Amino acid sequence: MGESKEARENRLDRYKRYYQKHKEKHLARNKEWREENPERVKEVQREWQRKYGREHMKKRREGLIGLHGPDDGDDWQERNREHHLAQKRENTNRRRQEVFMEALEHYGGSPPKCYCCGESIPILLCLDHVEGEGNKHRKENKISHLSQWAKRNDWPDLFRVACHSCNMGAHLNGGVCPHQQAA
Repeated sequence: MGESKEARENRLDRYKRYYQKHKEKHLARNKEWREENPERVKEVQREWQRKYGREHMKKRREGLIGLHGPDDGDDWQERNREHHLAQKRENTNRRRQEVFMEALEHYGGSPPKCYCCGESIPILLCLDHVEGEGNKHRKENKISHLSQWAKRNDWPDLFRVACHSCNMGAHLNGGVCPHQQAA
């Protein structure tokens, strides 16, 4: 037969204690091996995904296992809901800001600047629809974050960088920035 449940638990407990005692050594050795064998790491990851990926994701969707295995469950998120939501908001905002800066640099150069007045302070800049009709475009395409949409669509030539003053001035002045009209 196999080992008894008690014997198995004792063995696993010994493994855990040994690992905890020598954890740094194991982690350093594993990191070194991964750095020396990046192709093998990718191969192992692909093999795991091929064998277990779909089944694992199905179990996660059904709530049978959590992010880190069957013991984790999703109860961590429940126990730490406020912290989890704050962390999620922070990460989302950081990613949006990174994509926004990427969009500004794509459409406005590096460092980005307003097409009209040359303003270059990032917090004062925005994406502007070259042909106007921005509201119509956002509604038709159900766009909530313009820079993310632009990146997903391979940076179409629909936008330019404008400061908020030039953008609003052009909107209120029939599509022509007052700076350009005065010149």
